[in-house]
Amino acid sequence: MIFHKLTEDSESSKHGFVARPWGKFIVLDTVHDKNDTVHRQKLLAIKPNVALQLHKHTGYAELWIGESEFDYTLENDKGELITATAKPFSRVFVPKNRKHTIINNNNKELRIFELQTGIIRDDDNIKFD
Repeated sequence: MIFHKLTEDSESSKHGFVARPWGKFIVLDTVHDKNDTVHRQKLLAIKPNVALQLHKHTGYAELWIGESEFDYTLENDKGELITATAKPFSRVFVPKNRKHTIINNNNKELRIFELQTGIIRDDDNIKFD
């Protein structure tokens, strides 16, 4: 299973894990199409009882698939922040330019497959308090 790539062994550490205060991630693949759209696949490992900071991206959308149940907050069409629960292996679509966050209320690490699609830039991570 794809989630097994997120392990602490020495073999997996060779593949570009990036540490963050909330956990770690690895970029699995990045594909550029003829329209300059990028499709980037990532695996996220979020520490127990941690939430990512509320943020948005103006250039790309995201699709999340979690290995286990997790909570998330997503801005709706009216600008309201709605918190919901995603069941294991269900899909959560995050349109571009919408505030969002992932919340791990579990006592174990949360693993999420993330697909980013659009114009992806390193400076396109607008954070909110």
